[in-house]
Amino acid sequence: MEPIKYADLPAFKVMGLKYHGDNAHQEISQMWGELNKRAKEIPIKGECAYGVCTMLKDAPPGVFEYVAGFKVENYDKIPDGMVVVDVPANHYAVFAHHGSLETLKATYEHIIHWIHRAALTPQSGYDMEVYTDEFKDFAPDSVFYIYEPTK
Repeated sequence: MEPIKYADLPAFKVMGLKYHGDNAHQEISQMWGELNKRAKEIPIKGECAYGVCTMLKDAPPGVFEYVAGFKVENYDKIPDGMVVVDVPANHYAVFAHHGSLETLKATYEHIIHWIHRAALTPQSGYDMEVYTDEFKDFAPDSVFYIYEPTK
């Protein structure tokens, strides 16, 4: 799997719900369902949804943090139970995930293999999923994008 493109993005903020764990029971999918019900509480800027995944240095293997949310510019307060995460300016290799949720793990494995093969070092301990209007809830023709910070 090769990147479909490279992109330079400025820093921005994402407001939404945060999950901490290993997603063993598809908790992230459930959290997205909750977020979609509460989206009107967020002063959304733009049309994409974001999943910002942070690797934790001292966590057990497979445990990470994931913020499902939307880009915000200005906000007066953070709704109850929500957080704001800062996404730093970065250079990204962009990959496409096509189709079902069941094949997402394989997509990430291909991305990790590509990063190692390209002798790149993931930057900043995070990656980001970007959901555009091409995302169709993991239908066969569904697409979303995985942004891997690289140097």
